[in-house]
Amino acid sequence: MENNDILYQAAKIFEEIKSYKIEITIGRKGQAEVFTIIFEDSDFHHLAGLHKLTDIVQVYKQNASIVFSKILEREICLSDLEASSFYTLIQDRISILLSLKNLFFNINSVFKFRKLMIPNSKIRWTYLLEFTYNTTDSGYLFLEEYRAKPANYVCVSNFKKNVDYGSGQIKYTLLQAKAINKISEEEEVLYKKPAYKE
Repeated sequence: MENNDILYQAAKIFEEIKSYKIEITIGRKGQAEVFTIIFEDSDFHHLAGLHKLTDIVQVYKQNASIVFSKILEREICLSDLEASSFYTLIQDRISILLSLKNLFFNINSVFKFRKLMIPNSKIRWTYLLEFTYNTTDSGYLFLEEYRAKPANYVCVSNFKKNVDYGSGQIKYTLLQAKAINKISEEEEVLYKKPAYKE
């Protein structure tokens, strides 16, 4: 298999970040709020936009976790996706996943859903992170509470910023972002606002 398969590279990066949970502390009007982001195998399917490839049966009809495993085993590769008529719809999503590890160093804004529906969007989310990737592009990461693990949030969608999804929503100040190893509990501070004290 080719070493430049960016789908495989994105899956490897996602596999690595699964070992961590990301703790985000935000503030508004003097009140701090903390939430935790976790990563599950099945999340990759939606984040990579694979649900949009309705003409690729081995991706669209398969269980999301199984598809993720097959990508890591190189049984499904980028060339399989490129055969889809809808591949151009997901290119930006894969690019964002390639930057996933660095995304949390580059959060520009955090929003909380105000229950104002966004026109032409069916995404269910509670928190929205706006970030910079590829040094110049802006993107969004949508987070929703994980029913199986209350108070933890999973990534339900991501894409390049073309529409202002933060408009009309509740904007927070990012106070701190840190990665916590699930096994060792070792913490790495990814960002901390200079004036913030825990």
